Amino acid sequence: MKIHFQTEKSIAEFEDKFKAGTYDFAYMNPYHFVVANQAQGYTAEVRANHDIRGVVVSLGSALTKENLADTVFLFPSPNAFAATLIVKYELLKKFGVQLEQRAQVQYVNSHDSVYKGVERGVGVFGGGVERTLNLHKKSEHDCPLQVVYTTRAYPSHPITFLPSMPKQDREALVKAFLQMPQALLERLNIKAFQATNNAEYAEIKELAKVLAIKD
Repeated sequence: MKIHFQTEKSIAEFEDKFKAGTYDFAYMNPYHFVVANQAQGYTAEVRANHDIRGVVVSLGSALTKENLADTVFLFPSPNAFAATLIVKYELLKKFGVQLEQRAQVQYVNSHDSVYKGVERGVGVFGGGVERTLNLHKKSEHDCPLQVVYTTRAYPSHPITFLPSMPKQDREALVKAFLQMPQALLERLNIKAFQATNNAEYAEIKELAKVLAIKD
């Protein structure tokens, strides 16, 4: 099987491509999967066997409705799944806080920019994920950031397949991911892959509705 590996210059270009059904199979965040499933019927078949959590960091300010009023809240990008969407979703569902109405939301292009922005006082709070925050702490001596909120766990990014892809090819690729040698898994920083399905991402559809996300 010959496979052509393709990346795009921006997330926006990637979104346009999977909405048009350009890729036979693709690795994407859970929210993008919901969009791809609705646009072209992509199916979720396999994912890393770990879940992902969003975190909110600050220099010590507690995450309360009162403390959010008129403060600056930093996010990496509007559709970053764990760092932005999950955090917004849980603050709205659990605390009744619509961030855009309560705080000044700013997007700063990367997780690292969020962490550095909070450290420098550009924002009082920032959205991120456990993995990138841990990497940031390793690279920065005496990192002052504190995790003031951690979301619950959500299924990780799926590898998705276009319905028109031949069944035998799809099954062969899924098998290859599930049986990937340990040496390759270590290079990807993944312990193992596991089978998944569309139903596992049902709540992500609810997330999009609650946040009234439009594409």
